[in-house]
Amino acid sequence: MVWSCSCCIRIKSSPEETEQRSRSRQIDKLLEKDKHHFKRQVKILLLGAGESGKSTFIKQMKIIHGLHFDDELLREYRTIIYQNVVLGMKVLVDARRKLGIAWGEEGSQESDLGGGDSRSKIDRLTENAEKLLRIDNQKTNELMDTRMFLDYAPIVTELWRDSGIRRAFDRRREFQLVIETVSVLRYASVCTYIFRK
Repeated sequence: MVWSCSCCIRIKSSPEETEQRSRSRQIDKLLEKDKHHFKRQVKILLLGAGESGKSTFIKQMKIIHGLHFDDELLREYRTIIYQNVVLGMKVLVDARRKLGIAWGEEGSQESDLGGGDSRSKIDRLTENAEKLLRIDNQKTNELMDTRMFLDYAPIVTELWRDSGIRRAFDRRREFQLVIETVSVLRYASVCTYIFRK
């Protein structure tokens, strides 16, 4: 230490100490900046039952605030949509049967179901329904890709056109149907477009 006057003390610092003080000031500035940033940040705890829309809310916030989804996340969402559509139709087929709703012979669209009598249409619908009911949900969740989805798409499309399935869909409050499935199936033209891609 060097005394310059009786009331002031000058401390002579080594180059290391000077660098440490400079680094300390930089850290203090960063901490102050982070403190200001975190004061503006809002944290939300979303609680709710399964399928109540918690994840959908977060996805919507990302979209609203301009955060983009990367390709990997888009592929993941595509797989989830495929699973929900196929397994959702499986739920509808099972619900139609449990609710005692008959196949809707008169409600099926001739041009889309092909020619033939009403009995062959019902047989085809029943056969397609059985294919969906045999799906192992766990394997579908693990393996559903575009190729597998395209194998089921014509079956789902044909079943969706049946008025018996539509009546079961109208009674969906009586059984659990995944929300995303409701959204996709409600817009049949979009569903048909997706199936053709």
